Amino acid sequence: MNTQSKSFSLLDKVKYLCENHGFSENDLAEKYNIRLSDIEAVENSNLNDKEEIIKKLAAIFDLPINYFKLNENSSHDSIDYLTRAMKDLSENDHDELLKFSEFLESMPREN
Repeated sequence: MNTQSKSFSLLDKVKYLCENHGFSENDLAEKYNIRLSDIEAVENSNLNDKEEIIKKLAAIFDLPINYFKLNENSSHDSIDYLTRAMKDLSENDHDELLKFSEFLESMPREN
């Protein structure tokens, strides 16, 4: 079994999510006013409203903001699993998970 994790960019994640939510990249641009070039600019830190784009993506895909800020070294399998698991949670469980992720984010990191 290959345990090596492949890293995925923000653009890869958005393309994957579009595909799994049944809409095209054009739909993303037309319905939500987010173009793939905007996402590429976010990745390259060339966009002033980076946080706004990330917040929009989180709302569109009903995922926590941290999903779009994950370290590039994250395993796609883990992200895929979390995405599927989030769909099956109740609204209360979803809120609790978001609170927990914010708690984890606030904790000091071990180097």
